[in-house]
Amino acid sequence: MTCKRFRALASSDTLWESICRRDWGPNSVDALLKSYNLHFQQQLPWMKLYKQVFQLGSVSCHKMTYPDGEFELPSPRASHSLNFVSDCLVLFAGGSEGGSFNLT
Repeated sequence: MTCKRFRALASSDTLWESICRRDWGPNSVDALLKSYNLHFQQQLPWMKLYKQVFQLGSVSCHKMTYPDGEFELPSPRASHSLNFVSDCLVLFAGGSEGGSFNLT
């Protein structure tokens, strides 16, 4: 197999869609396809999407504590959403304390 052929195969949307289905499950991929097709008229960039979601796994969270109670910490949130904005996957913060939208 030549380098051009291997590159074409490795960047195939069909291959990356099947990898996404394997790793995330068919229901997640079908819901993503349905949502994406409502907003965009082009094919979903599976390889780029997989890379962006994979990079989310490299993010770590640490609990912040201040023993003297000098600072007020942000409250926990719910209802986060992942959306495509300018061809990037973006996490939007959810509501807290009564469901209000809070970005703190």
